[in-house]
Amino acid sequence: MIKKERILLILAVLVAAATAAALVFVPRVQRTKLSPDEYEVEASYREEEYTPAAEEEDIGTLSVSGEGAGAQENAAEKKEQVPLSDRFTAGRFEGNSYINEYFGVHYEMDDDMFYYPQSTLDQINKHTINEADPDQQIKRVIDNGKDLLVAYAIDPDSMKMFQVALHFAYALKSEEQIARAQDKQLVKDSMDQAVSNINRYLNSIRASNINVRETTAYLLGARRPCVFVQAKIYDTQLNERITYMMRDGYVLEITTASYGQDKTAQMLRSITWP
Repeated sequence: MIKKERILLILAVLVAAATAAALVFVPRVQRTKLSPDEYEVEASYREEEYTPAAEEEDIGTLSVSGEGAGAQENAAEKKEQVPLSDRFTAGRFEGNSYINEYFGVHYEMDDDMFYYPQSTLDQINKHTINEADPDQQIKRVIDNGKDLLVAYAIDPDSMKMFQVALHFAYALKSEEQIARAQDKQLVKDSMDQAVSNINRYLNSIRASNINVRETTAYLLGARRPCVFVQAKIYDTQLNERITYMMRDGYVLEITTASYGQDKTAQMLRSITWP
């Protein structure tokens, strides 16, 4: 296996480690073009000079909710915020964009990125979602305590990745625990678990210059909780940000990743309101 393919496999495992959605599924990044807008993705099962990024300027109050706050000149403010949908949705791909009206997220992918179809996500999640009412099916699954990967897009040439995962923070908790729960603490619990899983995996593959920490990232007009990852793998620098939003107990994890030049913050800033 060539170095680039191996690095992409590591990226896929690292993403799974962060979400705990599928620790043993590693998609092989191979695609066959069926038409100008359609690709066939082959998937298989497997177990399996560092420069610290500059801290972003602190521009506002930390937010875990879907509602944006604060002001900054970036792509998010180029669209006027619209009221969020009251109906839960895991989001969907339309053309080259991922859209989620429940959390207020719109991400337009580069032309060279392609996303995995639902059938591939079903393999990763080890749970089949049919097309009758996928949002309500996904809601029932995560209400029962399972994390689900709901969107995954990658550019195998530039090695950029965009991923969305969902879980329900109140799952398997008693009414008393829910009454005492604080959103920020529930998100922090998820971040703590991601940091532990990622550190364990990076050390298992003998990555060097490992830097995994809890911080914040700017997304949709607010400073959001974020796990920041950098490491050197096969002399190539990995950069990854896992950014968290929460609404009504549902936690949306947006992961942006790149190798070489750090493009993760730039990818986050290109996310706009639907």
